[in-house]
Amino acid sequence: MNTASTPASKAPQMATPEQDQTLREDVAQVLALRSRIKQYTHNTFDTARVCAVTPASPGGEHYLPYTIPTLIKQIARAGKRADIVIGLNNGYECPLTIAGLSTLLDTEIIHLYTGDKPGAHIPAPIFASPDHQDATYHIPQASNGHRIFVLHQKRGPHAPGKIRVLGDICHSLLLHNIAQGWIPPLYLLMLDQETLVLEDHEDFDTPALVVKMKLLVEQGLPIEAAVQRVISDHYAANRRAAPTASSTSEAVVDLNGRGVDRLIERMEQTGADISSVRWKNCAYNIESIYRSAKVILPSLNVVTSILHRMVYEMTGLSPYTMTFSGGCTLGRMDALLATHSYMASAYPGLTAEDAMATVLAYNAGFSTFMERQLYNTNRCFARHETLSTSGVATWKDQYARWIAGNDAIERLYGFSNITPMQGDGEAMSPVIALVMFAKKLHQTNDLAKAWAVLEELQAAQADFAEINQIARQKNYIYKGDFTQAAW
Repeated sequence: MNTASTPASKAPQMATPEQDQTLREDVAQVLALRSRIKQYTHNTFDTARVCAVTPASPGGEHYLPYTIPTLIKQIARAGKRADIVIGLNNGYECPLTIAGLSTLLDTEIIHLYTGDKPGAHIPAPIFASPDHQDATYHIPQASNGHRIFVLHQKRGPHAPGKIRVLGDICHSLLLHNIAQGWIPPLYLLMLDQETLVLEDHEDFDTPALVVKMKLLVEQGLPIEAAVQRVISDHYAANRRAAPTASSTSEAVVDLNGRGVDRLIERMEQTGADISSVRWKNCAYNIESIYRSAKVILPSLNVVTSILHRMVYEMTGLSPYTMTFSGGCTLGRMDALLATHSYMASAYPGLTAEDAMATVLAYNAGFSTFMERQLYNTNRCFARHETLSTSGVATWKDQYARWIAGNDAIERLYGFSNITPMQGDGEAMSPVIALVMFAKKLHQTNDLAKAWAVLEELQAAQADFAEINQIARQKNYIYKGDFTQAAW
């Protein structure tokens, strides 16, 4: 999961010639790979199926029992069948979870196994048996049912990390089989193991509200005067009735709601290459039973940091806040497989594959969109949660990892080359603050709670400075076999 720097972006800096050259070379590789995929398939794809890839690591047994069935339901609602690949990273196993998934109606489970991974950037071969006595695996053309491919990635020094298991899946399973004549699904969906894709039922036109608040700021009104204008407008609109229900007031997510199916429909309507959704940072702390499995569900009313909530409001509002979500990115197979295959082989230490995919897609000229009416749940930490092992508040350390991941991409390509993830800068910070104030007032009809939002934002300036300092100490390196992979 990744995010652009918030609440204010950095001063614009032009990329160096070396950074421009690196970006040109990477984009050329992505475009060449996309062209190869189209040649292999003769630009023919299976429009009746959707391929979804979900890397899994320890803890996945708490999420996969409900995220996978929910995903299958949503894909089926779009009139499609699912080919889901669960990549069990670096020897991780969850046999009870897989056994539970095997009871799903009209669903076939196929176990696959990797051989040794020779290097961090080198994909491991994939076989149909654990002893690797057979030839590398060939995907058969599907019948009418859903399929779940469970990839058991062999433990080894080069295996740990999300990008490493993604590399094995993209190269040794998908690309390899496409080159051998397999007709792949038209769409490829990248997800996290805890991802749920859901509708945002908020009855607020946020883009219109942004325009209105931006006008107030551009008129030169001090923030205090602008806030008073928002309050006056609220009461003039006679909104003293019961609080309006919104997505943020729900405690538990709806596992029967729409999500991926709506995104597929939008892709079919627009003909875009890649799409994504906003990500809602949630504390996963609701213990429950789902299909006889003990699971941990996300809660939508546990308070996360104001910075996490601010990112949710900002994403997709301008060309500078269009970073794809690592928890839900849907694209044409040729476009999305090209970006992720290249990233996995070129940058095996990558921690921000969502942000890098955004930059590569943008500079490759791929057509993209952000569906703001959908969101994916993203596992985060509640504001009050315990300290991490480093002695830093857990949510701050997580946020610092996101910023450090983006900073590494900026060092690689240059600030002027990463338009979709630059952030809107200082001019938009008061606008978003007013938007969040107005929405809280609308949702609760409680002026004290709305004022608390502004107070949180003010206090967050110090938190953000501390987070940036932590991020600078991380200094991620993405290239080379001895880079440190991460989740």
